[in-house]
Amino acid sequence: MIEPNGAEDLAGGRPDEGAPAKSIMFTGAWGIAIAFTVLLGVLGMASWTTNETNKASDLVAHTYDVLGDLRNVLSVLQDAETGQRGYLLTGNEAYLEPFVRANERIEDIVAKLHTDTVGNSRQQKSINRIEPLISDKLDELRQTIMLQQSGRHDAALEIVQSNQGKLIMDRIRVLIAEMESEETALLVTRQRDLKRVKTLSIFGGATGIILLIGIFAVVILRIGNILALRRRAEQNLMESEARTGAIVANVFDGLVTINQHGTMQTVNRAAERIFQYSAQEMVGQNVSMLTPEPHKSKHDAYLKHYLDTGQAKIIGIGREVEGQKRDGSIFPMELHVTEINIGTEVMFLGVTKDITERKEADRLKSEFVSTVSHELRTPLTSIKGSLGLVTSGNLGELPGQSARMIELAERNTERLISLVNDLLDMEKLQSGKMDFDIKKASLTDIVVGAVEINKPYADDKNVVLNLTEVEPNAFIDGDRERIFQVMSNLLSNAAKFSPEGGTVEISLGRDGANFRVSVTDHGEGIPFEFRAHLFDRFTQADSSDVRQQGGTGLGLNISRAIIENHGGVIDFESTPGKGATFFFDLAEFGKSRITAPATASTDKDATMNQAQILTGLNILVIEDDPDVAEFISLMLHQYGAVCDIAYDAREARAAIAATRYQALTLDMLLPDESGVSFLQSLRADEATKDIPVVVVSAIAGESRDNVLTSVMGVMDWLENPSTSTG
Repeated sequence: MIEPNGAEDLAGGRPDEGAPAKSIMFTGAWGIAIAFTVLLGVLGMASWTTNETNKASDLVAHTYDVLGDLRNVLSVLQDAETGQRGYLLTGNEAYLEPFVRANERIEDIVAKLHTDTVGNSRQQKSINRIEPLISDKLDELRQTIMLQQSGRHDAALEIVQSNQGKLIMDRIRVLIAEMESEETALLVTRQRDLKRVKTLSIFGGATGIILLIGIFAVVILRIGNILALRRRAEQNLMESEARTGAIVANVFDGLVTINQHGTMQTVNRAAERIFQYSAQEMVGQNVSMLTPEPHKSKHDAYLKHYLDTGQAKIIGIGREVEGQKRDGSIFPMELHVTEINIGTEVMFLGVTKDITERKEADRLKSEFVSTVSHELRTPLTSIKGSLGLVTSGNLGELPGQSARMIELAERNTERLISLVNDLLDMEKLQSGKMDFDIKKASLTDIVVGAVEINKPYADDKNVVLNLTEVEPNAFIDGDRERIFQVMSNLLSNAAKFSPEGGTVEISLGRDGANFRVSVTDHGEGIPFEFRAHLFDRFTQADSSDVRQQGGTGLGLNISRAIIENHGGVIDFESTPGKGATFFFDLAEFGKSRITAPATASTDKDATMNQAQILTGLNILVIEDDPDVAEFISLMLHQYGAVCDIAYDAREARAAIAATRYQALTLDMLLPDESGVSFLQSLRADEATKDIPVVVVSAIAGESRDNVLTSVMGVMDWLENPSTSTG
């Protein structure tokens, strides 16, 4: 009985002993499953972080490639310009090697930029804007080189001194700076992405280590691989940050990043140099410390207004503003501000450039133009005046052949004067100092008069001017002389480019509330490739039949500025081989946008009466140029005045001390003293404080405005009459 019971117990005990083993196996299976699942998760996480790290690294490297391409564009163009300058200065064609290499490389660089920025529409648009500027720059360099090679060194230098090449390079630099700002913003975003991948990699690796440690040794090995990937990502990030830091630190323009509250976050070395603060003094401070009043107090309001409304006053717009250095001095600077969105955070990147030297160069250019205009107009004045006196018959009759030669000389003098006036008009328009005498004017009289005045020129070209339509009562708000100038330019151009024996049709008609003046020729027309640049400065079509006509290439540019200042529109229509029609539209009187104040017109009869009063008057002519001095004296003598001449301020003071003069004429550019200084001393002396002074000078700009608006008793400022436009 006992044995069976024992056997039964033993038999019953075998299953109980196997249960723990099954449980262990069950748990082990689950453990393996969990470990396998975790392993898959870790492997997936590692693969994802590896891919994301590689993507982020590739994007950063790609951005550096684009920045390198942009620097190459400027470098290649500067090399080309260096070669051109060297050749122009020395005449040695060995200096042209950089220019030749630049022409060979630039197309590949621009093509690479197009490829590298595919998918970025803003950068593509910027490249499309840069390409024609590069072409224009190379054309300008090529033109000067060709002129030098053909022995026309002065013409080449004239193009260089016109600064058109510098203006093109300035526009290229601005566009490249905008593209660099775009790429810099992308760098900031991509580095943040790389840092986020790093964080996820660390978190995933740590989680994998905690879950898998002690389960499988192979998992530990896998974790080692993940850590190796993480270290590589960290190394890539460190190298990326180092490259970015080096680029930002050494960019020539100042870079300042601020948050939406206006607090500066980062500055580069150029910004430190420009504003004369250290980075430690700037970071953490409000950016308004770099701006003078009244903008300093309003800066935060500008930012808030932009963030609230989206209306930009500076954001996304390049403009010239004033900056303030540490010592309180104010300077002009160029500012470009770009919005940067990093996740939900809004930041702004400001690119600044100190343009003090550029402004000084503009000022010197303006002074140079004024001086050159004086030096050009002075001899032209004496020549024109002398020829006018000869042809008037006041100096006696001339034989027929001599009279013809004098007539030719006078006509060519007028051509030279026209060239000088075009250059001066261009400078006035560029500086915003061209005056307009706006008042009610008869457009009918202007058109008819212009046709009559320009007929001799057309006759000389064997061209007929035919007035086909005239609106009898066409009145406008306008400056008669300036509109006449536009008409003369269009008529002379039409006659110049008409075939011999051709006809130019002129019409003045009504178009609703506007009047349209049209001038049609039947020449070769305007080439398609030239039409976009027709109204630009210094532009002429390049075909030989057009170039031989001569001219400055400024007439249409000046005409457009005049018409647009009258609130009008000027344009053209042309069919190749069938001529061209130039036209401008002006609003009817009372409906023009022009609001320029009118100036008193000259009454011819009153002028004649005043001239008669000169009889018996002693007048001192103060003029350093002997020819001009003699001309002024002759003119005054025609009306009975007795004239003495002083060629500098010292002689003038001696003459005034010895003789009582009823009036003076004064040139503002005397060899030993400025005219302004002489006037001041004249008015400070009790004996001469009330003597009438008439300034006769070609100097323009601020000097004239300062004298006329100061209390110096200047009766009038007369420009040399033979050099006036109209």
